[in-house]
Amino acid sequence: MCPPTGPRRRCGVRLGVALAVVGPLLAGCTLSAQSEPERVVVSTAAQGGAASGASNESGVPLSMQVYLVRGNRLERVTRVVPPGTGLEPALRALAAPVSAGELAAGLRTALPATSRSLGGTMGDPHTADVAVPVGYDRLSLGEQQLAMAQIVFTVTADTLADRVRLVSGSRPVAVPVAHGDLVTRPVSRQDYAVVGPTR
Repeated sequence: MCPPTGPRRRCGVRLGVALAVVGPLLAGCTLSAQSEPERVVVSTAAQGGAASGASNESGVPLSMQVYLVRGNRLERVTRVVPPGTGLEPALRALAAPVSAGELAAGLRTALPATSRSLGGTMGDPHTADVAVPVGYDRLSLGEQQLAMAQIVFTVTADTLADRVRLVSGSRPVAVPVAHGDLVTRPVSRQDYAVVGPTR
């Protein structure tokens, strides 16, 4: 706005210069239709890389659901592990020693103490092939069932797998399911519903 006193000509010149500078800038701020849509790439981390079994590029630790044993049933806990690829974070979380807090809460693992690490790969898109844990064959049938239930519930919690097959090399290993039946087919949570968590 021009001042009430002083030369109006100078004010008009300043206003004209300002409009000459700002006018083209505002003209460039219009929206127009695109000829074709732009592709938007969403990273797997944004979609939940842990769940997909993809690697966590950022190096951020992962919170994994792990199933331990209380009495004769499973109970879910959360453990934090370093990032990894495929089944590695879930299996690493399961193979970790039971913590003092977990022991104080009455939890244990049925996995053999000799199983310091677990390995596995995705077979078909929904089946995880998990290597038989060291010492698994020396467990009682009941403990084998609980150990297998722990593996199945943990692996299917945070990966794309909904079934698990225990393997030695590429050969399926027989595992006990509900009521003690031995099977070599991939097993799911439904096979261990009798020992699954109550909540």
